[in-house]
Amino acid sequence: MRNKLAPIGLSTYGRLQHVRQTIVALQKNELAKESELYIFSDGPKVGDAEKVEAVRRYLRTVDGFKAVHLYERERNDRVANNRGGMRMLLEKYGKMIFLEEDIVTAPSFLSFMNDALNEYKNDPRIFAVNGYMPPIGIPSDYSNPVVLLPRFAAWGFGIWKEKFEEIIMDITPEMYEDLNADKQRLKQYCEGGNDVITQLWLQAHGYINALDVRIDYTMFVKERQYVVCPSRSLTHTTGCDGSGEHWVEETNKYDVKMDISSTSISLARVLEPDAQVMNKLQAFYALTPKGRLIRSAMDVGLYPMLRTLNRRLS
Repeated sequence: MRNKLAPIGLSTYGRLQHVRQTIVALQKNELAKESELYIFSDGPKVGDAEKVEAVRRYLRTVDGFKAVHLYERERNDRVANNRGGMRMLLEKYGKMIFLEEDIVTAPSFLSFMNDALNEYKNDPRIFAVNGYMPPIGIPSDYSNPVVLLPRFAAWGFGIWKEKFEEIIMDITPEMYEDLNADKQRLKQYCEGGNDVITQLWLQAHGYINALDVRIDYTMFVKERQYVVCPSRSLTHTTGCDGSGEHWVEETNKYDVKMDISSTSISLARVLEPDAQVMNKLQAFYALTPKGRLIRSAMDVGLYPMLRTLNRRLS
């Protein structure tokens, strides 16, 4: 018997095709009809009113869940829409499952998320549950159904109220400098990919406003915590097609072959980080030549100029 199911939070904007795919996939989940869906529709930017309204017309017809709650924001504020929705759900339920409009889920996604939220609630090493597992090349016969990762992915995740409240929201340049200056700690921080320190610099200096970066930093400084993930991904993003706010360039790097079976995943009670997985993760997120250029520009104080130049050329 499962404990009370976690609510599903879904943030949307103006991509109707993406939203449809996300909803249809969720409806095919085993626990959809037993779950409450909360949809947070962000208000339109200038010129986007019709796109947002088209999405809302569709959202008003959605069924297939225990209940559907639609919140239509008047003002445009992506961060307030997402995090306001998260906080509302956590205050009411103490836990939640959350995704955005461009995340397609496997049929067993809700089962895995609810089981993991129940199983690992009191494990001090587990900060959150991820549905996404990057395509790092884990063999198909890998024996462990779940793995621990040192980096968080917002592409379909679950978290508890207590953990969410631990997130260090205000990351300062001094925090970045302290970590970057300690080579041993820096190496440990980058065990999940050396791009995370670049992301931390961007967050600390106000260039991005990213929950995943804050969670990565929090998990590291709070005696090294992890996210638990399925060894085969249960989510896939359709947003790396150039249509999103963050992914303005199309890429297939993060495409995965989802586990589309409806079979529930067995959860290991005792989990340890796997060296093979860590090595593959680090290689997958190694800096590209462009990433190394950006990193070098940061080190010598030229990032603002490089950013301006890139915008002019794009």
